[in-house]
Amino acid sequence: MIEVRVGRGGSRVWLWRVAVPFLVVGLWYLVYRFGGVDRVLLPSPRAVWDAGLQLHDSGVLWPNLWSTLLAALEALALSAVAGVPLGILLGMLPRTWAVLAPYLNAVNSMPRIAFAPVFVVAFGIGQSSKVALGFSIAFFVFLMNARIGVLSTDEEHLRVCVALGASRSQLFRKLYVPVAVPAVFTALRLGLVLALLGVVGSEIIASRVGVGQLITTYSATLSMAPVYALLIVLAACTSILTMLVGATESALLGWQRTDRARPRPGGSRGKPTGRTPPSVTGHDGAAATPVVRLESVSVEFARHRVLSDISLSIPRGQFVAIVGASGSGKSTLLNAVSGLVPVASGRLGVFGEPARAGRADVGHMFARDALLPWRTARRNVELGLEFRGRATPVRREHALRMLDLVRLPAAADRYPSQLSHGMRQRVALARTLASDPELLLMDEPFAALDALTRSSIRDMFLDIWDTRAHRKTVLFVTHDLTEALVLADRVVTLTRDGVRTDVAVPYGRPRDERELMARSDYRDLYERLRNDLKDAD
Repeated sequence: MIEVRVGRGGSRVWLWRVAVPFLVVGLWYLVYRFGGVDRVLLPSPRAVWDAGLQLHDSGVLWPNLWSTLLAALEALALSAVAGVPLGILLGMLPRTWAVLAPYLNAVNSMPRIAFAPVFVVAFGIGQSSKVALGFSIAFFVFLMNARIGVLSTDEEHLRVCVALGASRSQLFRKLYVPVAVPAVFTALRLGLVLALLGVVGSEIIASRVGVGQLITTYSATLSMAPVYALLIVLAACTSILTMLVGATESALLGWQRTDRARPRPGGSRGKPTGRTPPSVTGHDGAAATPVVRLESVSVEFARHRVLSDISLSIPRGQFVAIVGASGSGKSTLLNAVSGLVPVASGRLGVFGEPARAGRADVGHMFARDALLPWRTARRNVELGLEFRGRATPVRREHALRMLDLVRLPAAADRYPSQLSHGMRQRVALARTLASDPELLLMDEPFAALDALTRSSIRDMFLDIWDTRAHRKTVLFVTHDLTEALVLADRVVTLTRDGVRTDVAVPYGRPRDERELMARSDYRDLYERLRNDLKDAD
């Protein structure tokens, strides 16, 4: 894609755009004067200009042009209304598409201009037959583009919406329709041309009014100058309408801008207070009721076993870090707990029930922030509450409180493209916390950040977790042993063969990473876990 730069370069581009028509007219005149072409077939530019003025002065041009454009716009609107929802549904239903695709492709490959006599017989000589032919051509453009738009859906966006409790209809409205919008604008540009082509073709074959009818009349008497004038007017109208579509797209899709602010992430940790680590009974002293229980759980993808014979019990209020090398199944374990992937064998319970996606009491924060780019920070935080039917004022107020909690109150109305990576992660954290889940599943949420930002956001998260009325249960995936020992009450090392090590972290809170690393018992524990992971490889 060619990037048009602003400033001097942009001025030169506009100068060339203005110059191109004059260059074309100049070349046209040279071909007319010296090219030896039939002057009936190619009249002079001046003759075409005079013919255009005569069409204007006689009052013939504008009623016929309006009839053509109105029919094309009606065909375009009907194509969009019918084609976009159907294309989105076919994108959501791959099996249905697999059944219908051969028949749709067969119809789409047929020359629809051949149907013009059929539409004339069905609707008569008039506006309806022209609209029908334009619709028959443009409809497939919208259907195919909307489906392609759905197929481009980011898998992380889909998983976030499912984890937040979206129903099928909500996925259609809140995810797939916005995802398809850029492709729909592409369809608008192409569909406009094709609808106009169908309308003019219908008018040429059988019509009492319209540009196509004028072209037929003048061509019959070999008066080519007015024919060229009409074609130029149609091209100008198409160009203006296409520019209006582009301007509308720019106005509606401002979230696609990539100008990113990069403020410094804030947040700092206080000094150690010497508090003791919580016991497995939980922060509130309640009995150790397992929030998550896995009994000999295995997960398979395409007959390949990703998790094998995992047994684990996590009591309420405990912060458990899952550590393992890439490919050990850490993310798959979280996806199984949140109900996003099925269990091949064994038993998996969450709050005493089988795991299922979309529970309000389970929050899942992924490695990528996966913010929906067409929604502001506030509306991203609202997403789960919106899926659950909370009233607009209530969820708006709650989302603002969550943004204030993660120290981003000023970013409420910014789009993700206007936020730094660290700010986006904080918005994702606010979205995860918005439904006040009892269980937090966190899949390497800080791994992609630079060291300073990672430390700041990690400390902020610990402050939030530690100052609630009761601590949430956290299952935190990481590949960084140091991060696990700084954050967790308990560290579980995971290998392809299952759980390798399960140890309590014997340090008080809050923890200073540098102070911990200076302790001999920390170094011993770190080396023990590190060797376990190395031996597993």
